[in-house]
Amino acid sequence: MSERIVILGGTGLLGQHAALSLRERGVPAVLVGLGNASLLPALSGSDIVSVNLDSASHEELISLMKGATGVIQAMGPDDRVTPLGSADAFFQKHLVGTSAKLATAARDAGVERYVICGSYFSAWSRMNPGARMAERHAYVRARRDQADQAISIGAGSMAVSVLEIPYVFGTVPGQVPMWREWLFERLRKMPVVFYPDGGSSVVTAAQVGHAAAAASLVGDHGARYPLADLQLTWKELLAMVLPALGKSPRVITVPRLLAEPTAWRMGAELAKEGREPGIDPKRLMRDIMYQRVFVDPSRAVTELGFEGGGVPEAIVATVRASYR
Repeated sequence: MSERIVILGGTGLLGQHAALSLRERGVPAVLVGLGNASLLPALSGSDIVSVNLDSASHEELISLMKGATGVIQAMGPDDRVTPLGSADAFFQKHLVGTSAKLATAARDAGVERYVICGSYFSAWSRMNPGARMAERHAYVRARRDQADQAISIGAGSMAVSVLEIPYVFGTVPGQVPMWREWLFERLRKMPVVFYPDGGSSVVTAAQVGHAAAAASLVGDHGARYPLADLQLTWKELLAMVLPALGKSPRVITVPRLLAEPTAWRMGAELAKEGREPGIDPKRLMRDIMYQRVFVDPSRAVTELGFEGGGVPEAIVATVRASYR
């Protein structure tokens, strides 16, 4: 069977970069997403299929994936989403339930490999069992359950692997980067930037795309691939972001005990709106923002050919795309 990959969420940031990497390898890809999406220039003429994956029946999903050797799931809500009602119910439905539905259809369609674009919080949770991340945070719990259930579904017939993805910078045409609302606008409004004393692994969308493409071709069943290029403290990251925003790179570190009440107030305001974040505001600072959430990418380097380079340029490009 000749290789052919279906990318669920193929018109989004990660999906398009995965498709680009596959095209560079000479592997055809079907992009499942919005039919009117703007594509990277190199993806001109790509096969795009518009399907409502939430409402599609099992038979429709099998038909969509029939004949594909691999499927990349580059879709699903992340921890920035603050749903109405229970965060646990929301993420269990839209991460765990959706992945189980899609992975089951892929298995029944005869797909050989299934790749989930997940979160590096899963890797961080495994690295720090004493922090009980999955117990305390609905989003981390859902990402753990998403991977476990999909791997179980594929056992014996379909290799399921998970990319554990940290902060991602990059762009695709016609899409305003989520960083504008989530980070850039907040920084722009600060006369002086005060920030926690932690950090994060960082990658580019192109790097994630290459890893997803490789996993769809050679990923091992049950493999969890943490991704990382640069390991940046918040000061180091903002030193790249702030000048691109036209601001001074100076950042003042705030002690955790002073920052925690701000997170608690944000949580209380969301609760008044009937919203619950997937990361508990009461533990946000202690568990994440004042930690150096650095993960080890060595397995992805060895098995997927993950390569470094390009993060500073991707950060600048993301800022520019945010204020076009």
